[in-house]
Amino acid sequence: MAQGGDDRTASERDVNSSVFIPKSRYDSISFYISDDPAFKDDYNDYPFPVNKKAMDFAAEKAKEMGVELDKEMLQHLGFLMMRDPLVLFADQFEVDNTKTCCHFDVI
Repeated sequence: MAQGGDDRTASERDVNSSVFIPKSRYDSISFYISDDPAFKDDYNDYPFPVNKKAMDFAAEKAKEMGVELDKEMLQHLGFLMMRDPLVLFADQFEVDNTKTCCHFDVI
């Protein structure tokens, strides 16, 4: 499954590239989200690339709603938002993202 859904470009697969993404989107878990202190340090130690703009946006929007997202949740979202969705359904191409999460769900 990981290799079949690996849509990384050649430069994204190149370890020496500035845009290196270490694994396919359908590979193992990138970040653990847990209140258990063991997971925070021991299992979140790989420096996966993240979309910092998406992390800042998520933190800002959550704060506006009275929610504070911790570092682990922001990293998880930042990693997910590095890529565009692979699947978009014709009947859901233009939807109101304030009323549905179908575009987020396919990530």
